[in-house]
Amino acid sequence: NYTTFSTLGNLNNHLGVPLSILKITKDHEVAVIEIGANHLREHDRLCDIAQPTHALVTNCGKDHLGGYGSEAAVIRSNLEVYDYMLKSSGHIFVNENDNVLVNASTAASRSFYGNLTSVTKEYPYLTLSGRIQSNQLNFSSNLYGRFQKSNIEAALHIGLHFKVDPKQIQDAIGSYLPTNNRSQILKWHGNTILLDAYNANPSSMKEMIDYFDHYPIKQKLIILGAMLELGDASEHEHQIV
Repeated sequence: NYTTFSTLGNLNNHLGVPLSILKITKDHEVAVIEIGANHLREHDRLCDIAQPTHALVTNCGKDHLGGYGSEAAVIRSNLEVYDYMLKSSGHIFVNENDNVLVNASTAASRSFYGNLTSVTKEYPYLTLSGRIQSNQLNFSSNLYGRFQKSNIEAALHIGLHFKVDPKQIQDAIGSYLPTNNRSQILKWHGNTILLDAYNANPSSMKEMIDYFDHYPIKQKLIILGAMLELGDASEHEHQIV
């Protein structure tokens, strides 16, 4: 077990990252700092502030296209994190199923996740199973969507990297309850509501629609909010959805 600090809420920009760091005390052994950007060079600046020793880029989606202008610029921005880790001789956790991230991290100290487990149950919540350190373990979660597999595996892999007991990782994953309008299941007037409305971009929207399309219930309705910060791509991306 580690005494761990993690980013509060979504304090992940040029104001939020310093505020997060200032809350770290001498009792903390590990700090998990989220950084987020919507234009080039911002990740670079935030890495200079946070000075990470380990890094995880989850994926490169079509987010904040209004600020970036293109998906290629999103990728370039995310890889600023890798550039910093190379420069500082840090360690990168890489999803081995993401060719962009695999190819961009070849020169760095890195370890892989992405195929540690298999999906054993998908509805209503995701359950994974894998052979971890000679033990076959099930990882039950309160998250929905096959796309959460990579997030759960990232947590599992990072825990193992820091020598956390697999059973403790299993308990931690199982006890996590999503809040803040993300991946929540609510009951309302006899209906089941899958609430995932914190933010949206074309990549995350497509994943959620695919998941809901295959949800094994005949009577279902999807209510979509607008996808903001898409700039000139907005109309085209909304038409695709």
